[in-house]
Amino acid sequence: MSAEAFSANAIQAPRWRNALLRGFASDVMFPLGFIATCLGMLEILSLMLAVPEVLFPAPSRVAIAFFANASTLCYHAGLTILQVVIALAISLAIGVALAAIFTLSRVINDLFAPLFVLLQIIPKIALAPLFVVWFGPGSLSHLGFAACLSFFPILAGARAGFEETSVDAVRLCYALRASSWQTLIHVKLPMALPQLFVGAKVSTTLCIIGVVLGEFVSAQAGIGWYIVQAAALSQTANILAALIVLSLFGLVVYGLVAAGEIMVRRRLFG
Repeated sequence: MSAEAFSANAIQAPRWRNALLRGFASDVMFPLGFIATCLGMLEILSLMLAVPEVLFPAPSRVAIAFFANASTLCYHAGLTILQVVIALAISLAIGVALAAIFTLSRVINDLFAPLFVLLQIIPKIALAPLFVVWFGPGSLSHLGFAACLSFFPILAGARAGFEETSVDAVRLCYALRASSWQTLIHVKLPMALPQLFVGAKVSTTLCIIGVVLGEFVSAQAGIGWYIVQAAALSQTANILAALIVLSLFGLVVYGLVAAGEIMVRRRLFG
């Protein structure tokens, strides 16, 4: 290696490290510092105003409840997140299948698409007791309710992606005598994946809401059941600790979906 190349690499290395440190500070340290500042202010306010713990416990009391019940919280949150993952998979299957059918058949699209739009107008919380009646007070009703709540963003995203496929690419497939299904699977579906992942990320949060609401209505375990039990005993610190655990587990699922999107984008578009 020449002296000039060695000198250039020596200069670029600190720049690379400095850029990495700046990115870490802006993406991680600043948000964590802001959260820590807010928690410190809440701790001081709760002590100064002597707010009753049942109304608003201090962050330190929530932390104590979190660590004291960590194993129980993780157990119930794990059950809930497992149902969330299954419900998300069901939503993906239903949403993509319906979008494919609507794309292939204009008649079916004109007949049934307005019904799904009307379904979204109905307040979903009103449907939760119906799923308990239809599927019983168990995981099946939670999965059905969560899938009903969350499949529409995937359906909308997949349909938008299918319709935005390049017209030239579709014409090329027809010129090569590819069937409608072959065009859909090999051309339209890869092109629709970015829109599909946008809908999937929205559906992830809706799945969490659907499963927890289902556990509020009927459950013997799960984070929703834990919150209901803690509320019955006026254990506000335990409720907030459960919400923290649920948020952390939910971020993991959301992060997995976002990581899948990044991998697909790199594979398809470089």
